[in-house]
Amino acid sequence: MTHQLVMSLGTNYQREASLRQAFEALDRYFDHLELSPVYESQALGQEEAVNYYNVVAACSTQRSLLDAVSILKNIESECGRDRRQSFVSMDIDLLLFDDYVGEVVGENHHFILPRADILSCAYVLRPLADIYPDKCHPVSQITYKSMWESFCAQADHEPVVEPIDFVWRGQLISMAPQCLLM
Repeated sequence: MTHQLVMSLGTNYQREASLRQAFEALDRYFDHLELSPVYESQALGQEEAVNYYNVVAACSTQRSLLDAVSILKNIESECGRDRRQSFVSMDIDLLLFDDYVGEVVGENHHFILPRADILSCAYVLRPLADIYPDKCHPVSQITYKSMWESFCAQADHEPVVEPIDFVWRGQLISMAPQCLLM
């Protein structure tokens, strides 16, 4: 059986190289890799930290949920993830696995799907709305595009995320708006 994985990737250390390395690994382990634009966002609660690059990736797999999560954690390690460091070379969070709703418990992980960050973090919701504007959240049944529009209408949302110029394998993945290039 083929499953759809959707994940959020973030890095604030050697950002371009880290993303490229993660994309290569995702493409090696999974099928039909699709990427949102790459966004730059402020490190929340870390005013002195380097801004993050964030992207949402989707792919398909025949692997089980727990096997897929283990591979994502291995990719983080391949990219140099060291949780003792203040910088983040690569953080990969599984957002969706098909339309699964519930707890995910494994040997080294425990979290809930769909990931709550979808509802609360602009750096997750905006690229998710880019990649799947008409797909519905498995719990609320609201499209990601509508969720993003509602998020933007809130006066107290987190700082804005902006797309950046990013090329992978000779292909333009995202481009900064012209007004930001001055």
